[in-house]
Amino acid sequence: MAKQAEEYGTVPRAAGDPAEPGLGPVPPGGPTADEGVGVEVRDGALFPPEDAERLRAGLQSAVVGFVDSPDRAVAQADTLLDEAMTCLADRLAESRGRLREHWQGNASLGTEERRTLLLEYRELMSRLLAV
Repeated sequence: MAKQAEEYGTVPRAAGDPAEPGLGPVPPGGPTADEGVGVEVRDGALFPPEDAERLRAGLQSAVVGFVDSPDRAVAQADTLLDEAMTCLADRLAESRGRLREHWQGNASLGTEERRTLLLEYRELMSRLLAV
C-alpha cells in the first residue's frame, strides 16, 4: 500500500478509517489554499522555517556545550523542547481554527467543500502523526 500511496499521491488508509472511500487522491504536498479552504502546507513541516532553524541551532549549541557545562546544556535542551511544544500547539490551533471556520455553522457548505476540508484534516493529522 505504501508503494501505491507513493505512486498515486494518496495517504494510506488507517485501519477502520470510514472516511477513506471516495475521498480520492491527495494532491502532492496536500490540499492548498488554491483549493478553497486555506490551510498552509509547507512540505509536511509543522514549524515555520525560521523557528525550526532557531530550535535546531539552540539544540546544537546545547550538545556542543555539554562538555563544558552539562547542567546548563540539559537545561537549555529542556527550554528548547518547551518552546517547540508551545510553537507546535500554537500552529496546530491556528490550522484547526482555519479549518473550523469553514464548516462550523455553515449548513450551505457543499459536498465538494466538505470533501476538501476532510482531506485537509487528514493531511494535517498525517503530518502530525509522522513526527
